[in-house]
Parts: sequence; C-alpha cells; structure tokens
Amino acid sequence: MSDSNDGQNIFSAIEKRDWVFYHPYDSFNTTVNLLKPASDDPDVLAIKTTMYRVGKKSPIIAALLHARKMGKAVTALVVAPATLRREIIDRIDREINAHKQRGDGYIALKLNGLVDKGIIRALYRASMAGVRINLNVRGLCALRPGIKGVSENITVTSILGRFLEHSRVYYFRNGRADEVLIGSADMMPRNLNKRVEVLLIVPDPELKEVIIEYMLNIHL
Repeated sequence: MSDSNDGQNIFSAIEKRDWVFYHPYDSFNTTVNLLKPASDDPDVLAIKTTMYRVGKKSPIIAALLHARKMGKAVTALVVAPATLRREIIDRIDREINAHKQRGDGYIALKLNGLVDKGIIRALYRASMAGVRINLNVRGLCALRPGIKGVSENITVTSILGRFLEHSRVYYFRNGRADEVLIGSADMMPRNLNKRVEVLLIVPDPELKEVIIEYMLNIHL
C-alpha cells in the first residue's frame, strides 16, 4: 500500500462492514450499549457470550446480572481444555503438508503470550519444513527465532502501546484458502489447560480481508 492512500484504503475496507469493531481502538461502549437494552427487551429470551477477563465493576457483568433478574437465560462460556491445543497443532501440521505440495506455506500469529511447549515445538517443526512464520507476541515468548536449522524461518516482533493492545489473530495460508481465527486464547498452558477459552473461524471473506490486511499485517 502506498503512504498516500493508506488511510483511505483502511476506511473504505472497514466501511464494507459497518459492524466491524476493533477494540481497544474502537469504544467498547458498542457492546455495552447492545447488552443494556437487550437485558430489558421482552423479546430477548437469552443472552450467550464468551468472556476472557472482566473488571470488578464491569458494566458487562451488570447488564448480564440485570438480564438474569429479568428472567432471561444468561450463559457466559466456552472450550480450551478439550480441543484448542490439538486444533492449533493440527493446523500447523496442515500448513507443513500444504508447503510440501505448493511451497508457499505461511503462518502469522498475533497474540499476547507464547510459552506452550507443544505449540512451540510444532512451530519449530513447521520452520524446519520451510514454512514462513511471522509472530507478533505482546508479552511472554519462549520461542527463539533465528536458530540455524530450527527456527530460521520465524520472526518475532512485539508492540506495546498506550492501549495495551490485546487482540489475538491466528492466520494460516492453508493452500491459498486463507483461514483466520480470532478469540480469547493465548498459547500458554493456563489458557489451554485450565481456562475456558475459545477461538472461532472467521467465515465472511470481506471481514477476513479487513482482519488480515488492516489489522494483522499492520501489526506485523
């Protein structure tokens, strides 16, 4: 992208989906303002959500408690101890196989912590197979890039800004059938073994393009 139209490109892309919100750069009030009227609306029978971490005086919790008092079914959930590590490692192995066939294997992960041994070993294995890997890790990272014969194809960068940028994006080229996952989970034992976390596949092609081009690639 050229410097002269970067801003225009970003805004025109995001305008394709006027419901795209990128926290913390967009206000979280959009979510709060969705839940508050829903908790009172007689046509709303249930509210289901996944949450990573909330404050003691969170307006989200207040809205959910109010919804429960109004007789609505409220569920805050999801699935890490069961399948999450295995699903990510399966995708890394899938990228290795795709690279053997096409030679263009690529993985990009944007997350807050990378210390899980199983995930790190899988990424080393992918690097040794020739898959190119770009990692943007805000906090703890136990993977060492640039080790000859092991992690030569891996780069690691970190951005720590005023907003304590927190989002996770997991990208796999997948033989040019790009797959993007977003959600709450970092690649750490506490997230994968102990907490209830979730990653979800982004199916919408335009939204996927916004996440790849104007969020993930900019951070990388």
